[in-house]
Amino acid sequence: MKRIALFWALTFSWTGLFAQWSDNSKENLQLIDQAYYTFETEILSDGSWYLYYNRPENGIDTVVPYLQRFDANGVSLWDERVEVSKQPTLSYTKYMNALLVDNEDNAIIGVQDIRHGVESYTAYKISPDGISLWPNGVDLHSGLYPEGCAALSMIQIADGSYIFAWQEFGANSSGTIRMQRVSAEGNCLWGEGKVLETLNVPYTYPYLVDAGNNEFILVYAYGASEELQVRKMDFDGNDVWAEPTVGFSGTMGSSPLWTYLNVVPAAGGVLIGTYAGDPNYPYCVYVRKDGTHAFVEADAGLRLGYSEWLAWGIKLVYDEENQTIYAAWRETDFSQGFQRIVTQKISMAGELLWDPNGVEIAAFLPRPVSYYDAEIGPKGSLFISYMEQYDSDGNGVGSNEPVKALAVLQGTEGDFIWEDTAVVISDTASIKYGLTSLPLSDDQWILVWEDVRDVEGVDGGYLYGQNVNVNGLLGEKVEPSANESRRETHAATFHVKPNPIRDHAVFHIENPRYSGQLFRIEMMNANGAIMGEICRGGLHEGMNRIEWNRPSGLSGGFYLLKATVGDRTQFAKIILR
Repeated sequence: MKRIALFWALTFSWTGLFAQWSDNSKENLQLIDQAYYTFETEILSDGSWYLYYNRPENGIDTVVPYLQRFDANGVSLWDERVEVSKQPTLSYTKYMNALLVDNEDNAIIGVQDIRHGVESYTAYKISPDGISLWPNGVDLHSGLYPEGCAALSMIQIADGSYIFAWQEFGANSSGTIRMQRVSAEGNCLWGEGKVLETLNVPYTYPYLVDAGNNEFILVYAYGASEELQVRKMDFDGNDVWAEPTVGFSGTMGSSPLWTYLNVVPAAGGVLIGTYAGDPNYPYCVYVRKDGTHAFVEADAGLRLGYSEWLAWGIKLVYDEENQTIYAAWRETDFSQGFQRIVTQKISMAGELLWDPNGVEIAAFLPRPVSYYDAEIGPKGSLFISYMEQYDSDGNGVGSNEPVKALAVLQGTEGDFIWEDTAVVISDTASIKYGLTSLPLSDDQWILVWEDVRDVEGVDGGYLYGQNVNVNGLLGEKVEPSANESRRETHAATFHVKPNPIRDHAVFHIENPRYSGQLFRIEMMNANGAIMGEICRGGLHEGMNRIEWNRPSGLSGGFYLLKATVGDRTQFAKIILR
């Protein structure tokens, strides 16, 4: 009996150890073998990634959030998934949680439950090793609980603390936004929180964006007309701008739910993507870091495409290296019988750089398209993943039909880079939902979705994943050439000019690796203590030039800059005059 038990234990562990990406689109990698409600993914600096999901335990009145970490090959790194919390919930709160990866690759998870008798938010911090750093959670309300809450958003600012914002409502309030700042150690720094409220005008659906220099931007719906407002605030929760900026004033019809807006940081400011009007047209707004509008259309919004089709689900991507904006959205005719995905490239001044109608990724007549995502590719390209319904004859029908997942890579002129245009990610004859993609890392994108293969019925599918390399191939990467291998042996170099520094400096990082390699730069004091992160992002291959403005209030003296590029670290001593 003991031998049998040992055999099965070894079989299980070997299966988990060697499970990795497939090069066959019909044999994708199964990530979890449990039904779930929702999931989120976030990438870490080394190319590994978190998978967060929640599922009911003993009925829908207890929805448990779980976390697992996978490496770049899809192999789970923890022997056991982390059970974040186990508290009673209302059935619909399964949609009210959120995931963030901080500057040290910890997972910050916001969980809504009714442990206090009413809906409330609790935050947890999980290390990359799967250790709970806030084991009891942080009560974001500090004991002051509303009648209801929703729409949690969260970010980390430069000093390492975290900003949380959510909507509160009740019988005596049409809508209030409350914010809380939490230290890295898990202490609430704003007491009962900072509140945006008026007597009769609701504030709803907050979105947070890190603005640098320990400041952040808050985007929210304001008033019965659901005008979008934008505020910049400091680390004490005080307004930086004299008054809020009206971000978008177009007719949106209904509340800007999570799928309605796309809010993206850009050059210290914020991009907002939405669809509005009658019929729905795609729009983009860019509010600069000083609160002014970059586009001449201002709060009326820049229209991204001029076809007469209905637009849905705008996704924006900011290309920091080339200072451009990409947008992707879904279009349908009025009966939603014709559907397609459209992309557009926009300058930072608001000029449409591609066809006024956008570039059509794929047209389906009448096959529906759903669940699409967008990420930056190498050399300013654009990666689009999407799902298409089909039947055994290749003709589309309605819902609950087999779905395949595909991807394309667009060049900077809107051209298609891969020979077959669209690469098939998964074409197993199964119903699929919720496709999402992670940013480019280590020359690959990772996609995750729900798949109802080998499961009875159309609900309760499991999560599957697949990678696709920058050359359009699935599975293991092709080994680099001899020249590329030699180049990999050289570490990235890091220099700062001028030095000493008064107000402005330029960081030069030579990256001998691939485009998209992640980096971050942290500032340390003379004693070697890290003061905070001052910048992070992706590098292109070769020499990179990163401009830095000295924050006001940063005193003169000797400092050390720590530049982490992938798994390598360089230091530079600087003097501030």
